[in-house]
Amino acid sequence: MAYSIDTSYFVNAWKIWYPYDTFPRVWTVLASAASGRQLFVIDRVYGELRKQVPDLVTFLDLHAPGWSRKTSGDPAMNSALTRLESDLLAGKVIRDYPPQNVRRYLGVADPAIVLHADLHGHVVVSNELSDQYTKKGSKLPDLCQLRGVQHATPAAFAAIWGHTFRVSAQPPPAGASCQKYSSMRRTKSDSLGGSWAHALFSLPSGSTSRKDLGRPRVVALSTS
Repeated sequence: MAYSIDTSYFVNAWKIWYPYDTFPRVWTVLASAASGRQLFVIDRVYGELRKQVPDLVTFLDLHAPGWSRKTSGDPAMNSALTRLESDLLAGKVIRDYPPQNVRRYLGVADPAIVLHADLHGHVVVSNELSDQYTKKGSKLPDLCQLRGVQHATPAAFAAIWGHTFRVSAQPPPAGASCQKYSSMRRTKSDSLGGSWAHALFSLPSGSTSRKDLGRPRVVALSTS
């Protein structure tokens, strides 16, 4: 099984969750998986990552050549995008989605990620939450569900590599930013054999409001 990684996951992982200077072995594992074609990004995501985290792109280009897969110019992808455009205009993906935004949405990475995964049987990995009523564009989990594509959250993706996320009983300090609190809670060890805590944006238990995303929750990542 291969995993297609969304831009937001890699940006958060590189900048906030597992910065390379603190967790180099995490990136050794991910680079090895990318080198073995177990995970990858499509060309649209690669272009976004080059703008947002160029040092990550340089690292993976060096250690996992070929980790980006081309989708532009693929006849099967072009046909899939045309069908998705029809579904969008018919309101099958997003309710009340302005028609003038359809073409713009089809030009970003998200729809191509899901359609490519659908064509090739891949799993999509992102930290997006379902929101079927947004007018800004279908969220990845919703589009995956529509197309019958598997979607993995950051916690599920960590479990694939033998790690688990555990919510801590200790709340973060009031007003603490994700990056700042991550630094406060992290252990000094960079070994994958240990455990550490960091902040992860997620909905509190029982909550259904996206407004609750403004506060990081403390979780631990450890080997299982």
